[in-house]
Amino acid sequence: FLRSIVRAHKLAKRAPDLRFTAPSDDPIVRADVVRLQQVIDNLIDNAVKYAGHAGPISVRLTSKSGAAWVSVADKGPGVPGDALESIFLPFVRLKATPGAGGSGLGLAVCKGIIEAHGGRIWAENIRRGGFRVSFTLPLAESAPS
Repeated sequence: FLRSIVRAHKLAKRAPDLRFTAPSDDPIVRADVVRLQQVIDNLIDNAVKYAGHAGPISVRLTSKSGAAWVSVADKGPGVPGDALESIFLPFVRLKATPGAGGSGLGLAVCKGIIEAHGGRIWAENIRRGGFRVSFTLPLAESAPS
């Protein structure tokens, strides 16, 4: 599922330097695929919008502690540390990159979707530069038949 979303962004040239890493045994979650795609699309689009050409954007999928962990990271400027939680509130927008549109609802919607699926979402500045938004979703107890 994630591979296909990353591939679509690359093909549409919305994020040409987009990298994806995942374990060989993909974790399985039960989720509304339309809503989960909305989350991933928003996170990738935000990385492109705010990091620009500052380096690759990476999407990473891992599994630990009974959950699938997904992160989207970029090499952009990040956000002030005191805004890491408020960016998930409706209509909150930080100083935007010139020409970057938006209503300030994207991350609030992502938070609602992830929490409705029993997960959590958070943002962090990367120590060596960049920004990462990560979320978890509970693993399915068994694979769909």
